[in-house]
Amino acid sequence: MTLNYCPKCGAEVDSDTTFCSTCGADIRELTVKEPSKPPKTLITTPQPQTTDDKSGSAVADQKTSQGNNYGDFWERFVALIIDVAILGIINVLFYFILDWYIAILLSYLIALLYFWLLETYNKGQTVGKMAMKLRTVNEETLEVASIGDYLLNNLLKSLLIGLIIDFILGLIVNSGDPKNKFRIMENASKTVVIQTK
Repeated sequence: MTLNYCPKCGAEVDSDTTFCSTCGADIRELTVKEPSKPPKTLITTPQPQTTDDKSGSAVADQKTSQGNNYGDFWERFVALIIDVAILGIINVLFYFILDWYIAILLSYLIALLYFWLLETYNKGQTVGKMAMKLRTVNEETLEVASIGDYLLNNLLKSLLIGLIIDFILGLIVNSGDPKNKFRIMENASKTVVIQTK
Protein backbone atom coordinates (compact mmCIF):
# COMPACT_ATOMS: atom_id res chain seq x y z
CA MET A 1 0.00 0.00 0.00
CA THR A 2 1.41 3.42 -0.97
CA LEU A 3 1.05 6.19 1.56
CA ASN A 4 1.81 9.88 1.29
CA TYR A 5 0.88 10.62 4.90
CA CYS A 6 1.16 8.58 8.08
CA PRO A 7 -2.35 7.45 9.07
CA LYS A 8 -1.43 7.65 12.76
CA CYS A 9 0.07 11.14 13.09
CA GLY A 10 -0.51 12.59 9.61
CA ALA A 11 3.15 13.35 8.89
CA GLU A 12 4.31 13.18 5.27
CA VAL A 13 6.17 9.95 4.47
CA ASP A 14 7.91 8.50 1.41
CA SER A 15 6.01 5.83 -0.48
CA ASP A 16 8.61 3.13 0.26
CA THR A 17 8.92 3.94 4.00
CA THR A 18 7.92 1.23 6.48
CA PHE A 19 8.14 3.33 9.66
CA CYS A 20 6.98 6.92 10.16
CA SER A 21 9.97 9.13 10.94
CA THR A 22 7.82 11.40 13.15
CA CYS A 23 5.87 9.00 15.40
CA GLY A 24 7.58 5.69 14.63
CA ALA A 25 4.35 3.93 13.60
CA ASP A 26 4.79 0.75 11.55
CA ILE A 27 3.09 1.86 8.36
CA ARG A 28 2.95 -1.70 6.99
CA GLU A 29 0.60 -2.76 9.78
CA LEU A 30 -1.72 0.26 9.63
CA THR A 31 -4.73 -0.18 7.39
CA VAL A 32 -6.07 3.35 7.45
CA LYS A 33 -6.42 4.91 4.00
CA GLU A 34 -4.25 7.85 3.13
CA PRO A 35 -5.76 11.29 3.75
CA SER A 36 -7.06 13.18 0.74
CA LYS A 37 -5.28 16.39 1.73
CA PRO A 38 -2.30 17.22 3.91
CA PRO A 39 -3.10 17.31 7.62
CA LYS A 40 -2.82 20.37 9.79
CA THR A 41 0.42 20.84 11.64
CA LEU A 42 0.39 18.87 14.87
CA ILE A 43 1.47 20.57 18.07
CA THR A 44 3.07 18.19 20.50
CA THR A 45 3.62 18.90 24.17
CA PRO A 46 6.76 17.53 25.75
CA GLN A 47 6.13 14.59 28.08
CA PRO A 48 7.92 14.19 31.43
CA GLN A 49 11.14 12.27 31.04
CA THR A 50 11.34 8.84 32.61
CA THR A 51 14.31 6.57 32.76
CA ASP A 52 14.40 2.90 31.99
CA ASP A 53 17.39 2.27 34.20
CA LYS A 54 16.98 0.35 37.44
CA SER A 55 17.13 3.44 39.63
CA GLY A 56 13.80 4.79 38.40
CA SER A 57 14.75 8.13 39.95
CA ALA A 58 12.91 10.17 37.31
CA VAL A 59 9.70 8.23 38.02
CA ALA A 60 10.10 8.79 41.76
CA ASP A 61 10.94 12.48 41.28
CA GLN A 62 7.88 12.94 39.07
CA LYS A 63 5.59 11.28 41.61
CA THR A 64 6.97 13.20 44.58
CA SER A 65 6.46 16.44 42.65
CA GLN A 66 2.80 15.43 42.24
CA GLY A 67 2.14 15.65 45.98
CA ASN A 68 3.85 12.63 47.55
CA ASN A 69 6.45 14.06 49.93
CA TYR A 70 8.77 11.98 52.05
CA GLY A 71 7.68 11.60 55.67
CA ASP A 72 9.63 13.67 58.17
CA PHE A 73 11.17 12.45 61.42
CA TRP A 74 8.47 13.65 63.82
CA GLU A 75 5.55 12.29 61.78
CA ARG A 76 7.26 8.93 61.62
CA PHE A 77 8.15 9.04 65.32
CA VAL A 78 4.52 9.67 66.34
CA ALA A 79 3.36 6.85 64.02
CA LEU A 80 5.87 4.51 65.69
CA ILE A 81 4.72 5.55 69.19
CA ILE A 82 1.11 4.71 68.23
CA ASP A 83 2.15 1.31 66.88
CA VAL A 84 4.33 0.57 69.94
CA ALA A 85 1.42 1.51 72.26
CA ILE A 86 -0.87 -0.93 70.44
CA LEU A 87 1.76 -3.68 70.62
CA GLY A 88 2.42 -2.87 74.29
CA ILE A 89 -1.26 -3.41 75.15
CA ILE A 90 -1.23 -6.72 73.27
CA ASN A 91 2.07 -7.97 74.73
CA VAL A 92 1.86 -6.81 78.36
CA LEU A 93 -0.04 -9.93 79.40
CA PHE A 94 2.75 -12.22 78.18
CA TYR A 95 5.17 -10.73 80.73
CA PHE A 96 2.82 -11.63 83.61
CA ILE A 97 1.93 -15.10 82.35
CA LEU A 98 5.12 -16.41 80.71
CA ASP A 99 8.81 -16.56 81.54
CA TRP A 100 10.61 -13.37 80.47
CA TYR A 101 12.63 -14.95 77.64
CA ILE A 102 9.52 -16.58 76.14
CA ALA A 103 7.60 -13.33 76.52
CA ILE A 104 10.38 -11.41 74.70
CA LEU A 105 10.44 -13.93 71.85
CA LEU A 106 6.65 -13.94 71.55
CA SER A 107 6.55 -10.12 71.68
CA TYR A 108 9.13 -9.93 68.88
CA LEU A 109 7.16 -12.35 66.69
CA ILE A 110 3.90 -10.50 67.26
CA ALA A 111 5.54 -7.13 66.53
CA LEU A 112 7.17 -8.50 63.37
CA LEU A 113 3.86 -9.93 62.16
CA TYR A 114 2.06 -6.69 63.05
CA PHE A 115 4.41 -4.43 61.08
CA TRP A 116 5.05 -6.86 58.22
CA LEU A 117 1.50 -8.05 57.54
CA LEU A 118 -0.13 -4.66 57.96
CA GLU A 119 2.33 -2.99 55.60
CA THR A 120 2.06 -5.88 53.11
CA TYR A 121 -1.73 -6.13 53.04
CA ASN A 122 -2.68 -2.55 53.90
CA LYS A 123 -0.78 -0.74 51.12
CA GLY A 124 2.25 0.05 53.29
CA GLN A 125 0.36 1.35 56.33
CA THR A 126 0.27 0.29 59.96
CA VAL A 127 -2.29 1.81 62.33
CA GLY A 128 0.21 4.51 63.33
CA LYS A 129 1.01 5.33 59.71
CA MET A 130 -2.69 5.54 58.86
CA ALA A 131 -3.17 7.99 61.73
CA MET A 132 -0.24 10.11 60.54
CA LYS A 133 -1.13 9.74 56.81
CA LEU A 134 2.11 7.97 55.95
CA ARG A 135 2.87 4.97 53.76
CA THR A 136 5.94 2.73 53.29
CA VAL A 137 6.58 2.19 49.57
CA ASN A 138 9.22 1.06 47.08
CA GLU A 139 11.76 3.89 46.73
CA GLU A 140 11.99 3.59 42.92
CA THR A 141 8.32 3.43 41.95
CA LEU A 142 6.68 4.95 45.06
CA GLU A 143 4.18 2.10 44.79
CA VAL A 144 3.49 -0.75 47.21
CA ALA A 145 6.68 -2.74 47.90
CA SER A 146 6.99 -6.52 47.74
CA ILE A 147 6.23 -8.89 50.61
CA GLY A 148 9.94 -9.66 50.97
CA ASP A 149 10.88 -5.98 51.07
CA TYR A 150 8.36 -5.31 53.85
CA LEU A 151 9.69 -8.30 55.81
CA LEU A 152 13.29 -7.13 55.45
CA ASN A 153 12.30 -3.57 56.39
CA ASN A 154 10.77 -4.73 59.68
CA LEU A 155 13.25 -7.39 60.86
CA LEU A 156 15.11 -5.07 63.25
CA LYS A 157 12.25 -2.67 63.91
CA SER A 158 10.24 -5.27 65.84
CA LEU A 159 12.64 -5.48 68.79
CA LEU A 160 13.68 -2.42 70.81
CA ILE A 161 17.42 -3.11 70.68
CA GLY A 162 17.11 -3.90 66.97
CA LEU A 163 15.28 -0.63 66.35
CA ILE A 164 17.99 1.33 68.18
CA ILE A 165 20.76 -0.33 66.11
CA ASP A 166 18.69 0.15 62.93
CA PHE A 167 18.20 3.84 63.72
CA ILE A 168 21.81 4.59 64.72
CA LEU A 169 23.25 2.88 61.63
CA GLY A 170 20.63 4.63 59.51
CA LEU A 171 21.61 8.04 60.86
CA ILE A 172 25.27 7.37 60.09
CA VAL A 173 24.66 6.10 56.54
CA ASN A 174 21.76 8.36 55.57
CA SER A 175 22.85 11.68 57.02
CA GLY A 176 21.22 14.39 54.88
CA ASP A 177 19.39 11.87 52.67
CA PRO A 178 16.81 13.73 50.47
CA LYS A 179 14.37 10.82 50.83
CA ASN A 180 14.37 11.15 54.64
CA LYS A 181 15.63 7.64 55.31
CA PHE A 182 16.31 7.26 59.02
CA ARG A 183 16.81 3.48 59.30
CA ILE A 184 19.46 1.22 57.74
CA MET A 185 16.84 -1.42 56.90
CA GLU A 186 15.17 1.09 54.59
CA ASN A 187 18.37 0.99 52.55
CA ALA A 188 18.42 -2.83 52.60
CA SER A 189 14.75 -3.15 51.61
CA LYS A 190 14.82 -0.20 49.15
CA THR A 191 11.79 1.38 50.78
CA VAL A 192 10.89 4.94 51.81
CA VAL A 193 8.09 6.52 53.82
CA ILE A 194 5.92 9.04 51.99
CA GLN A 195 3.08 11.31 53.03
CA THR A 196 -0.37 10.48 51.68
CA LYS A 197 -1.97 13.86 52.48
